[in-house]
Amino acid sequence: MLTAMVQLHNVSYETPNRHLFHDVSFSINPGDRIGLVGLNGVGKTTLLQILVGELEATGRLKIGSRVKIGYFSQQHEGLDPSKTILDEICYTYGLDEETARNYLGAFLFHGDDVLRLIGALSGGEQARVAFLKLMLTDANFLVLDEPTNHLDIPAREAVEEALMAFPGTFIAVSHDRYFLDKTANCTLELKDGRITEYLGNYSYYLMKKEAE
Repeated sequence: MLTAMVQLHNVSYETPNRHLFHDVSFSINPGDRIGLVGLNGVGKTTLLQILVGELEATGRLKIGSRVKIGYFSQQHEGLDPSKTILDEICYTYGLDEETARNYLGAFLFHGDDVLRLIGALSGGEQARVAFLKLMLTDANFLVLDEPTNHLDIPAREAVEEALMAFPGTFIAVSHDRYFLDKTANCTLELKDGRITEYLGNYSYYLMKKEAE
C-alpha cells in the first residue's frame, strides 16, 4: 500500500465574509497527477496556499518527511526582475552557460532572447522562466496555480511536455481543459465547500458529471 505524500483531514478555511470550505479531507499519493477544478471564487488557490504553508487552516495537514514541494504561483514571486533570463538560471542552479541555454531552449528562449531582463518580459514569458526553474529544483511534489495562463500554444505545449516527463507528483489548478486532459490522472472538484474525487482526467470527470 502506498504511503500518502500529503494528507488533509477535516481542513476548513473561512474569510471574514464566508466559509470557503469545511471539513475537506483527501490524500495525495506518489504518482498522483491531480487537476483541481471548480468555479471561480470557491477557494482553489486558497487550498493550494494551505498545502504550501502560506495560509493556516483548521484541521490537520500532514506532509510526508521526504516530500519536497515546488510551488508555481500566478505572481511568480521567485523571479528577480533585475536579472537577465540567463543569469536567473545560471546563478540559481550553478549552471554553465551552455547547459542553461539548452534548458532555456526547451522553453522557447533562443539566442539573444536569454539576455533580456526578467522585468521586461510579458506575463507568459515570465511564466515560462518560472516553470523552468521549478523543473530544475529537486522537488518531488509540484503545486501549480494556473501554469498555462497567458501562454500561447507552443509555450503551453512546452509546459505540458515538461510536466508529462516529470517523474513526481503534482496538483494543478487550471481552467485549461486540454492541459488537464493531457497531464492529469485524477480530478478533484471543489464545490459548495466540499471535495469530490474522480479517478480520471478532465474528460472522465465531465462524463461522470453528466452521468450523475
